[in-house]
Amino acid sequence: MKEEFEIARKRVTIYRIKAQNLTLKADDDGLQNAGAPIVFYSAFANEADDIARALSELDGVNLTLAAVGGLEWSSEMTPWPMPALFKKEPPFEGGADEYLQTLTQQIAPAVLAKTGDAAWLGISGYSLGGLFALYSLYKTPMFTRVASVSGSLWYKDFREFALGSHLAGKPERAYLSIGDRESMSKNEYLKTALDATRDIAAHFESSDVRSKFELNPGNHYADEIGRTVKALVWLVDG
Repeated sequence: MKEEFEIARKRVTIYRIKAQNLTLKADDDGLQNAGAPIVFYSAFANEADDIARALSELDGVNLTLAAVGGLEWSSEMTPWPMPALFKKEPPFEGGADEYLQTLTQQIAPAVLAKTGDAAWLGISGYSLGGLFALYSLYKTPMFTRVASVSGSLWYKDFREFALGSHLAGKPERAYLSIGDRESMSKNEYLKTALDATRDIAAHFESSDVRSKFELNPGNHYADEIGRTVKALVWLVDG
């Protein structure tokens, strides 16, 4: 089941994914899949359709996926300004705090009004979306489970920020993954991606957050859908 709406200049798509052996339940107000966990996903294009389709084909997955599109990727997914990685690319503007306020104060309440109460709220993303997902844990206690899939944790000063700052709440689960070829770069930032991801995952584990670090085969662009599905399944059932 899929529902779309617009709010705060963002396009939100709600996918109600139920386990194959469960009946889609409604609460007293008739809200479908009420009580299922909700994971917010920062969508780059239309990949959430494929993610939801793959999840729906699995046994035992009961989840509401709220994909948010229309994002200003280099601004709203980045925690602070940083120069562009390569020539002819725009710099990173560092607008994550402003967008996070929109997500928590406008988008999330609108989603919950349509879905009903959730067992828990999570946040996930790929690439810069994974960076934003982790960053949000330091700014709001709203999300208790996080998946950073091939996250851009090479971002300038982010490793130091993540290891040295206090979380806003007490996350229950954290999933971090990266491709085994993603750090094979001459770029001074990109080549740190593997170490940063591994270090941050270890930090969460040492902070008594149930965590998983996964090294996937391939570069940054390999099997985005499969990697994301695997991460979301672990958040729900890991």
